[in-house]
Amino acid sequence: KQSPSDRPPFAKDAFSTVDNLCETVTAAIWGSGYQHSAVNYLQYDYYGYVPNMPLAMMKPVPARGQGPTSMEEVKEYLPGYVNAGQQIEVSYGLSTYYTHQVYSDQVARTFSQFYATWQEKAVLDKFKATLSDNERSITAKNKKRRVYYSVYLPSNCPISITV
Repeated sequence: KQSPSDRPPFAKDAFSTVDNLCETVTAAIWGSGYQHSAVNYLQYDYYGYVPNMPLAMMKPVPARGQGPTSMEEVKEYLPGYVNAGQQIEVSYGLSTYYTHQVYSDQVARTFSQFYATWQEKAVLDKFKATLSDNERSITAKNKKRRVYYSVYLPSNCPISITV
């Protein structure tokens, strides 16, 4: 059995038909865009409060039923101020939206130069319209939610991974 690192990144027939090509390109766009956005921009929500998800334990994992019994004992497991500060700093930086970054709703800003014919430009315009519809739909749904979920908004989803 092959390990995941030994497997090719795409199926052998990923580019053999138009449908397979579309499926492969869709997976690549999803993984480098919206999926990455959902994971990346929520990091501060989880890691920004170190006791919620510490990146390091300062004592060995206790045996089942032998965990800390007081807040003082819990604090002994948590990283110190320097490590906690580094965790907060990194998660904040990774979770920050930057104005110089290109987001999905700005697709023409990056790719319009590659669309030369009117047919190609029509495809880009249709894609932009679909993104606008998605933005409106997500925004409307968010108005009904207790917690506003913004990472799938095209205006908040980078066009590519920029770590």
